[in-house]
Amino acid sequence: MLRSKEQYRQWETWYASMLDWPEAESVASISCPKMVYFGSDGDLVEAGIPIRIASIIRQRRIELEPQGWQVREIEGQGHGVCMAPELVVPPVRAFLDRVLP
Repeated sequence: MLRSKEQYRQWETWYASMLDWPEAESVASISCPKMVYFGSDGDLVEAGIPIRIASIIRQRRIELEPQGWQVREIEGQGHGVCMAPELVVPPVRAFLDRVLP
């Protein structure tokens, strides 16, 4: 999908606003049940800019799991895995069945 330069500038502005955000501290303070899922091939390049999604989650897994996060990597899928309910509903449903009364 082709996007306009204005869209990329909008995202650049949004992400720039988060540069000083204490992400690790904020994530560690979440107290409810937590799950993250991602496609194993979820790193991508947009407008020549590498966007490391899967590799960062994979790298941070050793920090997330001790904080109570369930980390689910869906093999052979990219960033669009969120649009494949047949792949994400079963692990999300299992997580919810486990954590909800």
